Amino acid sequence: MNNLTLISNSPEESLCMACRLGSLIQRPCRIALSGNLGAGKTHFVQGLARGLGVPDHIYVTSPSYALIHSYEARLPLHHADLYRLSHPDEIFDIGLAELMASPAVTVVEWAERMDSTEIFDIRIHIAIQGENQRQIHAQASGLHFQDLVRSWQQVSRPA
Repeated sequence: MNNLTLISNSPEESLCMACRLGSLIQRPCRIALSGNLGAGKTHFVQGLARGLGVPDHIYVTSPSYALIHSYEARLPLHHADLYRLSHPDEIFDIGLAELMASPAVTVVEWAERMDSTEIFDIRIHIAIQGENQRQIHAQASGLHFQDLVRSWQQVSRPA
């Protein structure tokens, strides 16, 4: 299995699902994050950050204007937002290629603005289903990340 679809019925549930994924990640990982404006991409990264061990007193924000924020955790977290990029070549100007090669978890919002999304280990798309409901679809590349997504599905099932 390299595909997974989860349904979240609230922002809190999305946060918990992302936190569970973050707690399962044990090695560097590159995550592409897509979805419409307001789908909850940054909110998802906030949960992922908590699962990776970013302390609660550190507020994880959208890097829309800064383009990249980095956080210290069990595995360092780099959070990039490409929404404001006007050309794919700007990725090199902001140093994203170097960050993606580093031993960290790198999450890229609006990754579809890159020339290639094949470099990602996991691709997550968040779709708005209703006022608070979201469909979270994940696709993993490689056996390790397919196992990771399978484990995420196990811990994200409703009780």
